[in-house]
Order: sequence, then C-alpha cells, then structure tokens
Amino acid sequence: MYYCEDCNVKNPTNRCSRCGAKNLREIRDDDYCFFGEMEATAAENLKNKLQSEGIGCALIPSGTGIRSLFALKLENCLVFIEYRAHDYVADLFAQEALRKTELLKDEVVPNLDKLFALPNDENKIRKRIKLNKTENLIELCKNVILSATKGADLGPIAGDEVERESFSLDDQNNFRYYYFANEQYEVWINAYTMRIYKANKTK
Repeated sequence: MYYCEDCNVKNPTNRCSRCGAKNLREIRDDDYCFFGEMEATAAENLKNKLQSEGIGCALIPSGTGIRSLFALKLENCLVFIEYRAHDYVADLFAQEALRKTELLKDEVVPNLDKLFALPNDENKIRKRIKLNKTENLIELCKNVILSATKGADLGPIAGDEVERESFSLDDQNNFRYYYFANEQYEVWINAYTMRIYKANKTK
C-alpha cells in the first residue's frame, strides 16, 4: 500500500488515485489517511473514542459556505485516521450500521401488514425494477425490509396531497423516510404510514 502526502490518501499502487502523483512512498502505520466525511458531532465522538484507545484521529471542518459567512460551526467534518486503525474503524462502522439497521427493522416489522403503495407509485416502481405483473410488489418490499443489511432514517418528510387528506397535522409531523436495502433491492418508505415511495435494484 502507498501513501500520497498531498492528498492524505492510501493507494494500492504508487500512483495517487486522486491527484495522479507518481512514485508514492510506502505507507506507514502512523500516516493519517482520509476515512470519510461525517456529521460534526459523530466525528467528534469518533475522535474521542479513538484517542481514548491511543489511535490518532484528525478532523477538518467541512460544510456550506453560508455557515462560514455567519461564523456558524460547520455541520460536517473530514475525518483522517492513522492507517494502522483503518480496518478496525471500518469494522466499528459496519457493526454500528448493522445495529442501527436492526433497530429500524424492529420498529417497522410489526407494521409490515400495513405496507402499501399508491397505484401511480407502484406503476413507476414496477417499470423501474422491471417487475412482472404476476409478482407481488408488497411482498417483495416486505422481504427487502426483513432481510435488509442496510437501513437509515433519512429524516422528516412533508406529506403529499393524498396523505394530507388522510392524516392530521400531528400525524404528518411523524412522517419520516426510512431506507432499507438487501443484496437485490433498496426501498424507501414512510415509516409512519408504511407507504412505499420508491424502490430500486441495488447497485
């Protein structure tokens, strides 16, 4: 493995995949390598955890220019971690992602019998994933959720016209996008109404 000192990234060859620099040196355990970008609070928590374990971690604030203009704390951070700990941290993230996915599944699985799709949405989804007319979209989405290895709470959503007519304002305040994916498909639902908004084949 090789290291680009200009980009702070690891490379499988001695040419940088980011800037194209050649003749990179071999990477050292204490080289700080770019790990990813994450929300600032999560990044700070990760840094504190790693430092408590004697692992070097550095953060660079990253976010929109408008926040800088008003001297607000930037919402994201670029995270750099010592090379020796990359596999360990990647494993931590994988375990945490799986834990969060299971928590989301625990929340929606008891309501799977309420899963539904509006006709227009179902037609779009069927065309997108090339689902045969004889195949049951609802059952497919149920199976995706039950077998999901990835899941995420994507935050609040505004109810569309149909849901505004069917649910009170208090109900609409509980509308949230949940995302689930297994090896074949990914699905987006309203976790409160259990409406299927979208589905794709997993890339």
